[in-house]
Amino acid sequence: MIKQTLKSPETGCSQSEAHTETTLPLNNTHIYPAVDSLHGRLLARLLSYREITWQTHLRECGSSSLSDAVFKLRHTYHWPVTTTIREVSNRDKINDTSNVGFYALPVDVIVQAGVGGQSYVEKVSALERAVQGGAA
Repeated sequence: MIKQTLKSPETGCSQSEAHTETTLPLNNTHIYPAVDSLHGRLLARLLSYREITWQTHLRECGSSSLSDAVFKLRHTYHWPVTTTIREVSNRDKINDTSNVGFYALPVDVIVQAGVGGQSYVEKVSALERAVQGGAA
């Protein structure tokens, strides 16, 4: 594995954006999880150039286990999912901001996934459409 270190998170409340360390497979091969798995559905969204938060994952996939899906993509399937921590507003009257993790894939990884990645996205999308329509 080649380690690619982005910015390390600082400890401190005023930190508005930070990144975690990611790893890339040496041979740049991509391993795709089952299209009907939560981590597979997350991967399809990430391959679509999207940033995903816990709230997005819950709304679109019906699951609160985003961190588990990210862990599996990173460590089982070797996708270099990045985490960006951003300070966002909330409705708390005492502390009106929270730190939220935004998960994404680097653009070069998405480009490298190419036709295989886009085919995977299409398979996941077709499955989700079929389930929403009651066909699956």
